[in-house]
Amino acid sequence: MTQALDGKKALRSSTIFKHISETDLLILEKSFNKRTLEKGQTLFRQGDTGDSMIIIAKGQAAILLAVPDQEPQIVDHSNPGDVLGEMSFFDPAPRTATVQACRQAVCIRTRS
Repeated sequence: MTQALDGKKALRSSTIFKHISETDLLILEKSFNKRTLEKGQTLFRQGDTGDSMIIIAKGQAAILLAVPDQEPQIVDHSNPGDVLGEMSFFDPAPRTATVQACRQAVCIRTRS
């Protein structure tokens, strides 16, 4: 049986929302959608326009960078509580990396 995702818990697990009030957390939770990724599924690609912020709620995702004439290289991993794409709130510049699920992962993402 799959457990429902607690959006408030996912937000609270991130460092940027860790200390906000319960009232603000309830308001903020309404601006996020849940998304489930299967192993190998891409969340976004390097070069895509930044249009949302994502928090990894469960699972793990690999952060990959394109390397000329080679396969993309894994440079880091994101785990529950990690925030991705937060700069898109300030600048809709292209994404600087590709993010892909290492195994099934659940994230919450701001509505665009």
